[in-house]
Amino acid sequence: MVAQIYTEEHMGKTLGNIFGTTVTLGGKVDKNLLGEIVFNNTEKLEKLNSVVHPIVKEKIMGINHKARIVFVEMPLLFEAGFEKLFDAIVLVKCSQKTALERAKNKGTTETRFGQITAMQVRAEKVLARADFVVDTEGNIAGTKKRAEEIAAELKAKTG
Repeated sequence: MVAQIYTEEHMGKTLGNIFGTTVTLGGKVDKNLLGEIVFNNTEKLEKLNSVVHPIVKEKIMGINHKARIVFVEMPLLFEAGFEKLFDAIVLVKCSQKTALERAKNKGTTETRFGQITAMQVRAEKVLARADFVVDTEGNIAGTKKRAEEIAAELKAKTG
């Protein structure tokens, strides 16, 4: 959802005004450059969150979920205090080692990975607050099977 928001013209202008136009060259937010700025400065990270989180909340509230199951991927769900917006929380998890390896495969450095995970609620706390858990440590077939089980259970609850 945030990746989509970062492509919106008004967001590019807003973040360009706050963090400098170099983060929005070409009209789109350069997430890597923005990350360099905010992950090294708590004040700037808080400023970014104060701009982005209300827009995320508005978009979540605007999703038509009547008689439908809707999944929203949100890494900072608890940090933003948005868990109350959802009927159920599905935690998708893996080990730190696996998460780091996956992040590296997407071009994230180990340093950036550490910065990102340092601002997130610890896994054990999230685990205790989740209604369902999908452990992605195994193979894709197992992950898909668990996701289908959860979807079936949610569908049964909503009728």
